[in-house]
Amino acid sequence: MSNPAINSSTKPTISQYPVPALDSLPADILERILAVQEKAKFIPNVFLALAYRPAEFRAFFAYYDAVMEREGSTLSPAEKEMIIVATSAANGCQYCVIAHGALLRVFSKEPLLADQIAINYLHAPLSAKQKEMLARFL
Repeated sequence: MSNPAINSSTKPTISQYPVPALDSLPADILERILAVQEKAKFIPNVFLALAYRPAEFRAFFAYYDAVMEREGSTLSPAEKEMIIVATSAANGCQYCVIAHGALLRVFSKEPLLADQIAINYLHAPLSAKQKEMLARFL
């Protein structure tokens, strides 16, 4: 199965492992990657790097899903991504700020919010509850 939006004939160096061609991936992994591409308009490099080892890909995203889709959670997906963006900025992880910032834009429908949180969440247009939430993690 080939995706014309991705040139799988080029193998960019994004990790110590080769980047597998999309059409070589197990169906469940390809489906997950294409769904994220559709929603976020890009494929995060971590997806491609982890796809080299399908069992690890599945374990990584099972954990992500457990956090993001936890039954009974009082936090929205956007608020969870706010925490990830703010923590990633505090840790100096530009890759995670960019990747999770894109997801925050999708969930919040606010094009500038991720950047504002990454720079200084105290000046971002957040509710008092959201600022308190972020203060607990930083």
